[in-house]
Amino acid sequence: MSRKILALNPKIMADLGAIKKDKTNTHQNYKFRGIEDMYNSIHPILVKHSVFCAPQIVDRTSESHEGRNAKGEAKLSHRVTITVNHRFYADDGSFIDVVTAGEGIDTSDKATNKAMSAAMKYAFIELFSIPTQDIEDSESKGEEIDSDQTNKIQAPPKKPSGFAPRTFGAKQ
Repeated sequence: MSRKILALNPKIMADLGAIKKDKTNTHQNYKFRGIEDMYNSIHPILVKHSVFCAPQIVDRTSESHEGRNAKGEAKLSHRVTITVNHRFYADDGSFIDVVTAGEGIDTSDKATNKAMSAAMKYAFIELFSIPTQDIEDSESKGEEIDSDQTNKIQAPPKKPSGFAPRTFGAKQ
């Protein structure tokens, strides 16, 4: 079987570049990239390289909780957690699987949609290694690299206790 998808992935990564975190969650005060930002950036590049994704939910759990809204009224919320296999295909039929998890909470009927969006966003981030800012080349800015720094070897970071490597995309 052809492995065209493996050759296309670095090309997609090169065409894609960074997707900035320019949205703000005002409740918890953090920056994020919305799913719309991801789709708007990635879609034309996937089309250019004849790649598409077929997601499939492989696991789903749902819980309901009663809480209160800002007015103190009782409100039922739904939490959905899913595991999704995102299969990215090239036009020759070759594919690569990316398995991600997503979680969504909603007081109406959108918890699963939110979980799917989260899982898709992280499939894009993981498969295409999407940075949040453009990587700047020090030579393009006329900066010199300190030769003392280039010869130093740093020890790899220590793994936390209980660390067990996982293989994503493989059936377990």
